Amino acid sequence: MTDVNVLPGASPPAQDGPRSSRTAVTVHRMDGGLETGESEARALSAAGFPIYTPPDADRPRLIPLTDIKYVVIGSVEDPNLELDPGDKAVARRAILRFRDGEWIPAYMDPSQVNDGVGVAVKIRLAERQRVIPAVASSRALLELQFVDTWTTPTDSATPQRRRSDIEQAAARQGKDLHKLANDFRDRLALVRDAGLTTGDTLAFSRAVRTYLDRFLAEDGITLTPAEKSALADIILRAAVGYGPLDPLLHDRSVSEIMVNGPDQVFIERRGVLTKSEVRFDDENQLLETIRRMVATTGRHIDGLNPMVDARLPDGSRVNAIIRPASIHGPALTIRKFKDAVLGMDDLTREGSLSPAMSEFLQAAVLGRMNILVSGGTGSGKTTSLNVIARFIPHNQRVITIEDAAELQIDHPHVIALEHRPPNVEGKGELTIRQLLRNSLRMRPDRILVGEVRGSEALDMLQAMNTGHDGSMSTIHSNSARDALSRLETMVMMASIDIPFEAVRAQIASALNLIVHQARMPDGRRKIAQIAEVVGYDQNGAILRDIFLLGMGTDLRLEYNATGYVPTSLDKAAFYGVQVDRDLFDPVKSRFVPAGSDSMMPVVKDPLITGQRGSEKEVVRQVVVVPFSSERPAAAAPAAASQSASAQAPSSTMASTPEMQEEMRKLIDAARSAVADLQAAAPPPAPETSPVYEAPPAAAYAAVPPPAAFPASPVEGQPPIAGPPIPAAPMPAAPYYPAPGPGSAESAAQAAQALQAATAMARATTELGRIAAAASSGFIANAGMLPTVQIESHGGAGVSRRLKAVIETIVSQKNLNLRLASPITQVFEGAELKASDYAKPNNLSKDSAGRELRQAAEAGLLEIVKYPQGEAGFRAGPSLLREVAAGLGHPIAAGEAVSADTIIGSLSTGQTEGTVSVMFTDVEGSTNLLSTRGFTESHEIMKAYETIVGERIAEHAGRRIKGLGDGVMVSFGSTRHAVECALDIQKATDDYSKTNPQRKLRIRIGINTGEVVEEAGDIFGAAVNMAARVAGKAKGGQVLVSEVVRQLVGPVAEINFTYRGHYKLKGFPDRWRLHEASPGAVQAPVAPTLTVGDGFVGRDQEKLDIRMVLDRATTGTGGMVLIAGPAGIGGSRLASEVAADAGRRGWTVLSGRCTEQESVTYAPFR
Repeated sequence: MTDVNVLPGASPPAQDGPRSSRTAVTVHRMDGGLETGESEARALSAAGFPIYTPPDADRPRLIPLTDIKYVVIGSVEDPNLELDPGDKAVARRAILRFRDGEWIPAYMDPSQVNDGVGVAVKIRLAERQRVIPAVASSRALLELQFVDTWTTPTDSATPQRRRSDIEQAAARQGKDLHKLANDFRDRLALVRDAGLTTGDTLAFSRAVRTYLDRFLAEDGITLTPAEKSALADIILRAAVGYGPLDPLLHDRSVSEIMVNGPDQVFIERRGVLTKSEVRFDDENQLLETIRRMVATTGRHIDGLNPMVDARLPDGSRVNAIIRPASIHGPALTIRKFKDAVLGMDDLTREGSLSPAMSEFLQAAVLGRMNILVSGGTGSGKTTSLNVIARFIPHNQRVITIEDAAELQIDHPHVIALEHRPPNVEGKGELTIRQLLRNSLRMRPDRILVGEVRGSEALDMLQAMNTGHDGSMSTIHSNSARDALSRLETMVMMASIDIPFEAVRAQIASALNLIVHQARMPDGRRKIAQIAEVVGYDQNGAILRDIFLLGMGTDLRLEYNATGYVPTSLDKAAFYGVQVDRDLFDPVKSRFVPAGSDSMMPVVKDPLITGQRGSEKEVVRQVVVVPFSSERPAAAAPAAASQSASAQAPSSTMASTPEMQEEMRKLIDAARSAVADLQAAAPPPAPETSPVYEAPPAAAYAAVPPPAAFPASPVEGQPPIAGPPIPAAPMPAAPYYPAPGPGSAESAAQAAQALQAATAMARATTELGRIAAAASSGFIANAGMLPTVQIESHGGAGVSRRLKAVIETIVSQKNLNLRLASPITQVFEGAELKASDYAKPNNLSKDSAGRELRQAAEAGLLEIVKYPQGEAGFRAGPSLLREVAAGLGHPIAAGEAVSADTIIGSLSTGQTEGTVSVMFTDVEGSTNLLSTRGFTESHEIMKAYETIVGERIAEHAGRRIKGLGDGVMVSFGSTRHAVECALDIQKATDDYSKTNPQRKLRIRIGINTGEVVEEAGDIFGAAVNMAARVAGKAKGGQVLVSEVVRQLVGPVAEINFTYRGHYKLKGFPDRWRLHEASPGAVQAPVAPTLTVGDGFVGRDQEKLDIRMVLDRATTGTGGMVLIAGPAGIGGSRLASEVAADAGRRGWTVLSGRCTEQESVTYAPFR
């Protein structure tokens, strides 16, 4: 690419010589947005700058000069960009300061005249140390200043080294092969040899080895043949391979490679993470390796697109992220896959499942059960899906759909589809949902979705419910029950108004089995749970565990059948698959795999049995099932004579050191109080005196009677019993004489008795609470160890409400949104320090302190200084007042208030949810009254209110409130919000055409996200962002966020045009915004079915339908619904009946769905 020449006394030059080829350009707009494309122009004109962008790549679009800040000509990938700034005698360093506060360093001619259109400059791109020509608009410039040095690190390009420098360095380095390779690579770059530039790898290798011998001889360096070969391999790997990562990529024992930086390379071997000795020379070498990997897949990565997912030729999955998204530099993650596809025998041999589970899964696949594989990241979901799919019969057609192709199914009839991301303009994306819908027209027998992550879950469920039995997919979750909850949420993301009950009915009808995969603490992957989806009731999903991974009485991991026989075996029997019922026998199917040492040791607490000071650890004999689908049973009211601790399962008592210590303190307090009372009590009274009888010893037992776990087994599933645990009896309550009334002695004894009773009651009650909480946490979290769940005093709803209000306050004060979480902690009473805030946000301590001080200047925080040590930050009075006002609890003058009183005052009528928020605003409303007068401006605003109000009602929106001339509206459906906005703009255009003297232009912005509603108003960051998006819109324009575009999806009625990355006030990152406009609805072209003699075997069906037609001739109407799986012939049958009605002379009206994705055949001619 030819550079822009800076001529003395000239405005931005025109192109020199014939330059008809287009060049990549980036237009930086005045409003902060970016537009990328191609252009033939090299200078700004008074009209603007022409740019070619898809979809119309043949006609340039002119961007007005008033919208342009500056134009960058060229891209970072252009190899012809010069490496130095040019002639230093002519070009000088300069700083260009723009009116919005941005400034950039540049080279420019000091004699260049600003002609009011623009100035030609050269700016350095720091990432690649490249100089790119640019033209800055003079209207955007605030100041142009020539400087001797720049105060930014952009002028740090590495100077070219002379030959003598390289030779001296080589002599000093001796036999350091990596340093020699770096220097020789620089020298090879200066050699002009066809062998070094050809695409032939063998020719390149021969040329490299030839020149290496010459360089070594010239520099006087002697290497052994092995060292020469190693040196050549280093250079070749850097040139045509993946540099230092090549040995790891070829190491079959390495399953994952994680590069956190040039000198931080971690690998995973057999599930264990270790740091590798491999390292990169510097960040540039790592960046070049990433670009080379990405280039092989046809994708690109740069500052505008800093994240990418790719796949290497060997099938390895690559995820790369660079600056500015990655603060500390490039990061790379490579997931490798084994060359040989594993089989079920391999997993059984490795202890990943039992033989009974293997046989059952094979029968489930042959019986065409729909299977969902769940698990956490890296738990082996894809591997398990590969293995399970190997049982699909070879006479069935399989279609796989993935984000990045990972499945390696050993099957002769497989069609693999892969998601394609959008290009830099946001065009050309192929979503999983589009591929899934298209696969329905490819006559699949089974559909395998690599992973469901969003709205495609709805299409997958519909495919399972429409004749594609035996389909499979994976999902991220912590348990089988969590998988169903996530699936429900994903279906609701489809922007289709489906009742929640209908969603659950779809899931229950579609799914048969959930196979949950878990990763053990030592890195081993195991199938921990196989459960059947039975249905739903008022309490949620009904799951029945078939096989479970647990810990046996010998403290070894083992697989057990629960005894439950799945009802889906009837479906398998329909397809001719018979299953041996012995597979579900808990005794016969028990399997202890090799190397199954438990990761869950449970040690008896000597306190419980009174064995204080014992050094010997006694292993408790229990059975623990960490992956259970059982729901926590509702707590039944305890009997008056039974303590709370007696109701807790024994398997959860004193399971952690924290619980043991808490129990020890409580029981010690109770024993001490009882002992003091016994010592102070007088001798026992005669037998005739009334006494208080001691309660049963069981009431004071610290450990309950032997109990089965789970406490409430599911019907058809026997409980797993554990051996009894001896209970330690508490000291019996003493006998108290009946003191005389009114004596001082009686008062003292009564006080002592009350103290003892209170301590004992507190001990037993607290023990019961801890045990119950531990049991609840153990079952609900399905974790490896019991956990105690502690509810906050405000509850989950209050926490979300509080967070939403603080996010709004932070955004309104133009602070960084990441301050919302630490300010929430400060509000709840914590003291924050800069070091505490810096670490989780990857900030330096100075940057963290600066942001916290900004919050203090805004009145939200108070600085607490100490004589020694770091200063702290606490909640300021302004924060309490603003949060209280946002929560609907205004503080009166002189009222003492705290965080507890504010949260405690919240009403219970608050709700949370995900909605689409639309803001409307009238362009130029401020000048409307002064230019049009009161009467005319009132008529215009009245028409505006009427248009907006009618359209909101038509599209089921809810008007939240009016903000001056603006209106805030919420919608339950994202598509309804966009359609409402387009209808508002259309009605506004019609009004302006009818009333040319009263033209009305409206700006609209839409965003979707979580909000909190209270007293008819909604709050949250999603609301603030919708307002900011509306502020970026122009009159007559509908701007939407990226999440809105994704939720609406590709529909014919709506077009989305990418408008660039915008900086939104109060949000740290740039956001992709799109303009919504009406689209032309075109009827899909589908093949028409023919009728005639070829239609056979449906005589009875045709007769039944003709009887309905005959009744219609008598005036008795009727309707026939033809239902069945895909490919069964429903459209053909409807076509035959319609043709018969036409032959009778009747008028046949036909119709079909207008969405192209659902059209297979047009049923009528």
